[in-house]
Amino acid sequence: MTPIAGQGGEPYPKKGVDPESIRRVLDSTDIVYTSKGDASKLIAPLVRRATAQGEFVRDYAPPSQYLPAADASGVQVTGVRNNLALEGLTFSPDGSKIVAVTENSLMQDGQIPSPASGTDSRVIMFDSASGDVVDEYIYGVEPISGTYPDMFSANRFTLKADRGVTEILAVDDNINQEGLQYNMFHVPAVK
Repeated sequence: MTPIAGQGGEPYPKKGVDPESIRRVLDSTDIVYTSKGDASKLIAPLVRRATAQGEFVRDYAPPSQYLPAADASGVQVTGVRNNLALEGLTFSPDGSKIVAVTENSLMQDGQIPSPASGTDSRVIMFDSASGDVVDEYIYGVEPISGTYPDMFSANRFTLKADRGVTEILAVDDNINQEGLQYNMFHVPAVK
């Protein structure tokens, strides 16, 4: 196992990062990964590049509307939702773009999905070389497929029915589909 270091070169403190998706950089041994941050503590999500040895290389900064912010009373009003932030990650087939997606809508974009309605996840596209945000899209998440009672995990965390984007993969028309079993959703780009 290789520990991944934070920006200062030290390993992350306990619960200091919530990594979700990891990809190897095309023609490199470096990796890029996402972290949800912790919106309940106003810790921003991130897209970060590191070496194969886990050393920090650079950040790809999400736009300001993704950063959790609270009103004067301390209640979060904007940004990613707690544990529903940057989830999926992929590269464009040629490696020139990094694409990250939120699991659910931002606070200012509306509600999380319910059996009655879906939600809008956001898709951010970064230029791999410069790190600049070059585009942003909305992906409509379907409503939850039914009504389910809350459940409790062994350590007493409440588990709720949920629906959101968990992973993404950009492919071109030359993908070898032999022997693969998958569900693929074609997503038309909507700005």
